[in-house]
Amino acid sequence: MRLHTGKLRNTALVAIALCLSVSIIAQEGYTYAKDRKGSVKSRSDISYTFREMFPGESPEFLKESLNKIASILLSSETVKGANGVDIEAYSSVSEFSNADLSFQNLARSEGDPPGEYYHKGSSSVNVYINDSQSASGNNLYSGFFELPVKVGEFQGYPVYDCTVYKYVLVAPGVNNPFLPCSKEDLIRRMIKEEQEKIKMFESAENDGSNEKESIDKGLKDIKREYAEMKKMAEAKKKSDPEQAAILMESVKGMELVIKELENSASRDFANEAKNSPEYTYHQEVVRSLEEELNGMSPAERAKQAVWSDGTPLYKLNPALKQSSERINFMTVMFLTSNPGMDRTPADGCVEKIKGESHIWRQIFSLAEGN
Repeated sequence: MRLHTGKLRNTALVAIALCLSVSIIAQEGYTYAKDRKGSVKSRSDISYTFREMFPGESPEFLKESLNKIASILLSSETVKGANGVDIEAYSSVSEFSNADLSFQNLARSEGDPPGEYYHKGSSSVNVYINDSQSASGNNLYSGFFELPVKVGEFQGYPVYDCTVYKYVLVAPGVNNPFLPCSKEDLIRRMIKEEQEKIKMFESAENDGSNEKESIDKGLKDIKREYAEMKKMAEAKKKSDPEQAAILMESVKGMELVIKELENSASRDFANEAKNSPEYTYHQEVVRSLEEELNGMSPAERAKQAVWSDGTPLYKLNPALKQSSERINFMTVMFLTSNPGMDRTPADGCVEKIKGESHIWRQIFSLAEGN
């Protein structure tokens, strides 16, 4: 059983999409416009997810840093001399703040009018700031992960392979970015998560106040309609007995609805939430985990935890932490088509910019200056 974050799944899907886009070239009969000069654009935003994940923190430092990174990437000789691609630098301050330089292949099909081109596949360079998800690779459980394999170096920094993707980890001064996760670490994290679930059952959102308010409002509205309809039916008894009888049938139906709403209004929603099987289950899990932890010796607590398939678990060094005021670390990914497949113009751009050492020295200096 392996759990991956949504972002990691998206990364895998991007790679798959790239493969598919390349493999169907021969089938659809289109060609890349390798000699055409494309457009260069830049944009940035601050996502609502940043404010949700880090309430009260200012996004301005991260926004400025990401815009600097995007500007450095756009100043590269690769961007200046690129043909066959449209280029976009996109910086986003979010739960995983990053600057993305995307190269989108320009293509045309047989029979297209002269000068008509469209996008077919893309490759990109992604630079993340203080993002624990991209730095940890394969998440197995709530921030604990399988140890990535070091497969090389890039500009003096290690390159890791976590099977889903390869990435450069830029963490100046941190020699051991991955630390063993102890059994105590794992159990305490599990207890914390179960306690958070328990709090949801005990919170104001689950105390029934919202349901009670909604029921009371509905009851008030239908009682008003009931009184009006009953009055109307009484008024028509002599002038239109048939219409009056129809109205009275509706009145009787409304009486049943009113009775049901009155019964619901008297329910103890808060007590129902706390008496639910789910609430009891989470309480029992916490009790069981606390008993397990209390029964461990110091030596047992310190042992490295393993996942269900026997995989040793690791955690990020505390030095690699999120911050909205400084760059603690960066992760860099180069996303291209799979090795062995036909190289696209976008792939060529990514490979070229990887070789521009002065570009990466400028970018990495933003982290090294802290």
